[in-house]
Parts: sequence; structure tokens; C-alpha cells
Amino acid sequence: MGKPVYPMPTRLEYLIGVYGECCRQSVAAKILGMSPATISTMTKDGRLKAVCEGKRVDMHSIATYMDAPAQADFKARITKRNGGKTPKFYVS
Repeated sequence: MGKPVYPMPTRLEYLIGVYGECCRQSVAAKILGMSPATISTMTKDGRLKAVCEGKRVDMHSIATYMDAPAQADFKARITKRNGGKTPKFYVS
């Protein structure tokens, strides 16, 4: 008999297993390798989802950002350039 095969957890499953459903902004900064001020900016412009009255960051949004950071950053730049309005058309 061979060794049992265990499926590898997805990034989201791993992050939730280690940190829970949400984490403080300082922990999110360590996960993403950024400063807490950058995490605060990212929650304000919508790249990350803030929960618990803005004190914590949703782990689902961190995993989504880790999967496609360039697309999230691009969308945030275009939205900022358009005065806070999400564009009707943009290339992802």
C-alpha cells in the first residue's frame, strides 16, 4: 500500500486555516509584504475589503488580491483617475 494522498489546500484555505476569516491590518501587511499604511489605502480604494468597522481585513479579499494583484492595482488606478467612478470598459 502506498502513502495516502492528501490534496494540497488552496491559498484561501491555507490563509483561513492559519489566520482565520479576517485579520488586523498589521497582519495583512505582513502577509502581503507591505506597510500597514498601504493596507489602509488599499481598503479605502477597494482593492481589499475592510470588515469590523474598518479595523480588520477580509481574508477572501487578500487571497483574491494575491491571485491577481496587477488587475486590482490597474482597476484602482483607473477609478482614481476617473474621479472615483468605475469605468464602463477596461481591459483586464
